[in-house]
Amino acid sequence: MELLDGFIVGIFNYCDRWCEACVLTSRCRVFATLAEMEASFDPGLRALTRADGRGVGRAAADAGPASPDEALTHDSDIAIDGGFERRTLPDDLAGLAAAAERYRERVWAWLKADPGRLREHPEDPLAVVAWGHTMIGAKLAGAFALAELGLPEDHDDASDSDGRVKAALLAIDRSHVAWLSLVESKAVPVDQGFMFIEDLVGLGRGLEARFPRARAFVRPGFDEPDAVAELDRG
Repeated sequence: MELLDGFIVGIFNYCDRWCEACVLTSRCRVFATLAEMEASFDPGLRALTRADGRGVGRAAADAGPASPDEALTHDSDIAIDGGFERRTLPDDLAGLAAAAERYRERVWAWLKADPGRLREHPEDPLAVVAWGHTMIGAKLAGAFALAELGLPEDHDDASDSDGRVKAALLAIDRSHVAWLSLVESKAVPVDQGFMFIEDLVGLGRGLEARFPRARAFVRPGFDEPDAVAELDRG
């Protein structure tokens, strides 16, 4: 785990962007940047200064630009140095991307049919389904954008697609559990719930077959609880 100005470097590349459900926002530069931007819209906000005259709460701005998956960029907007040319998306990746998009469209239509299904609390299975159906495709867009570059294994960003796929797989896992919960509580008919679960299972199996090392990828912060605990103690 690498730190820069107290933030875990690259942590935001492998999350699901659900800050309200995240325990590591205090270590995320993107969260700090967005929080500072939102605060700047408050006309009554006054900048705080320390005794030495330096500003407070501007670590994100002072630290310089973030890594490729920056605060306001989409996961598929990735800039890679080294002159690698973008290639046509292989058929297997194109098929997985299409499967993720079909799931998104079907869930969106289901949510749109009943506005009461839109929830926000991270522990509500409806909220998990609503958040995950767009995030899965977004993380895969970033992963596939990297994979299609054909980076050599020793390139710094070669394993980055595995990390993004892992984030998508975890979103699939959580969505799967959420659908089961909705079926068990009779909030969703069995046949309807299992239709969406079948979509998720098929997509998950396809991803694990194409990215067999994704599950083993160690995401900075998220998969390093001991290092985070030590950091908090420090």
